[in-house]
Amino acid sequence: MGTRASNGPSQALYEAENYSIDLHLSRAHSARMILLGQIADRMAPYSRLAKQPVSLEADGASEKSSACNQLGEFYFEYDAGKPMRLRIPVDKNRSIEVPLPAIDP
Repeated sequence: MGTRASNGPSQALYEAENYSIDLHLSRAHSARMILLGQIADRMAPYSRLAKQPVSLEADGASEKSSACNQLGEFYFEYDAGKPMRLRIPVDKNRSIEVPLPAIDP
């Protein structure tokens, strides 16, 4: 995973299996974070990952779930003080999991 960060938003590119996950994190306000992301299949770059399920988990429990739009994009807002994990199922038995940082509010 590569990460760019400063006092403002941070950006990360995560690659796992055939997938590339582009993440942008920014602070909504003091206690909330915004996560914008996009999933792409590196082996089939012109394929669409519409309706790909994604979820945010804390302590192993799903907090929020969504599905990607027609371009493979997704959006979440979450509590900045909790360590969260982005989970993307790739088949029935496997998922890509990306840890997200907890940030002091």
